[in-house]
Amino acid sequence: MVSSSLRKCPVILLRIVFILLLLEGGLWVSGLAHIAIYSRNQKEIQKENFVILTIGDSMTLSGEDPWPWQLQRMLNEKYPSLNVMVVSQATAGSNTKEIADKLNSFDWEKYQPKVIVAMMGVSDKGELGKKSWFFSLLDRSKIIEMLRFFIKKSIGSSSIIQSFMPVKENTSKEPSPIGEQFISSPPKAAKNLSHEIEVNKTIAILREKIHNSSNASRDKLYLGQTYYNERRFHEAEPIHEELLEIFPGNVPISLNLGVIYLELKKPHKAVPLFRRYVKANPWDREAFFYLMRASDQANLSTEALSLAEVVVRKEPNNEEGWSVIVWNLIKTGQGEAVESLLLQLQAKQPDIASYVFRDIGRRFYSEGKFNESDNYFEREFSLKKSFYNALTKESYERVYSLSQEHDALLIAMQYPLLPISVMKLYFENDERILFVENDQNFRNALGNSTYDDLFVDNFFGVFGHCTKRGNELIAMNVEQAISKYFSLDKEKSPTNPSDKGQLRELPQ
Repeated sequence: MVSSSLRKCPVILLRIVFILLLLEGGLWVSGLAHIAIYSRNQKEIQKENFVILTIGDSMTLSGEDPWPWQLQRMLNEKYPSLNVMVVSQATAGSNTKEIADKLNSFDWEKYQPKVIVAMMGVSDKGELGKKSWFFSLLDRSKIIEMLRFFIKKSIGSSSIIQSFMPVKENTSKEPSPIGEQFISSPPKAAKNLSHEIEVNKTIAILREKIHNSSNASRDKLYLGQTYYNERRFHEAEPIHEELLEIFPGNVPISLNLGVIYLELKKPHKAVPLFRRYVKANPWDREAFFYLMRASDQANLSTEALSLAEVVVRKEPNNEEGWSVIVWNLIKTGQGEAVESLLLQLQAKQPDIASYVFRDIGRRFYSEGKFNESDNYFEREFSLKKSFYNALTKESYERVYSLSQEHDALLIAMQYPLLPISVMKLYFENDERILFVENDQNFRNALGNSTYDDLFVDNFFGVFGHCTKRGNELIAMNVEQAISKYFSLDKEKSPTNPSDKGQLRELPQ
């Protein structure tokens, strides 16, 4: 009996593999069909269209009102006769090789772009980030992608805290109130008008019910959850504080309030909330991480340092943990320990060292210590030259060759708050390339506004995905570069890029 079952195992495994291959193939075919249908339904390209192709990663694709669409609106409002159309080929999380590879399947004959705007390179890690063929194949698998989607949908977010928290079964048709579920990382609120109208209607109804009732704790839970999910933290703060008085010691409400305090830059209030939870649940790594972040922001150097050491011991690739260690070693005057640690990171984990240099530079910059800031940015720049330059340079050269082959102007654009000098290393001096920086414009804006006014996160260390205002700064820089290059303000028709001069750069 046992030997018979064993003989059947290879057959069963082959059938499973065959089914998986069929499923993978079906998903790819359905995806390609969807793209084909979408392409047919797109606005028809006219010969008189001034087409701009934008390529890059999530900095081009994501954020609030992404800059490519703002650029299209700006140019069409300023030069309506141009009929500008921006075509985006950005893909979140892509390195420059993947971005350049994607251009091989781009329909050049259909779109005939006159300008290519490239902002890419932040995901490059050269040989250091190179994956085996097996893991690269898994990354591209549609089955894996579908599983990730359903996992995210089933738990609501990737939060470790949430996945470990017991969630009561909700048999009603109403959403689970905030008192029954903790969302550690509040979702990005939708920005379309219909959504905002529905949210405001819900808030108005809940407020009225609370006003007319002497016991409206459940409605307050729903209202608090709505504010939290919509990232309206200033309104979420007082109602969460009130809820915590109604339900003293309620863990989910306490943790949500801790996150709200962090978002509102009130880390001293967040620290005791996270401390209580971590003391009772030392196994919860994400709550531990939030306590580290709160202690760091509250300038509790000793506590932040000890917490960060635990974080990196459990997660050796946790970039923020290493940065918190370095920063608090600096704050406590342990200069020798700082340099020793940075040398070790440069030798063994240069990608993490690069993040730490950027983040420490940003921290010094926010304190107005520009000499120290520039020193760390320069060290990050030197490290990138040593480790990451080859892949990015090769990919930019490929994009440049394609731009010349198709008579398009290449705009090589740097990320916010990073020096344009890095970009110039990728090219010789005789190429017709327009360099656009986003360093000075963002630094000037930060002089009159906060970091959160320009970025929705700090995903990349010194910068993050942009708010609508941040994306507007990028779009304005590109618009000015294109207008100047093609002499649009002089009401001349756009010229062929190949007729222009040599290297051109947007003035600082």
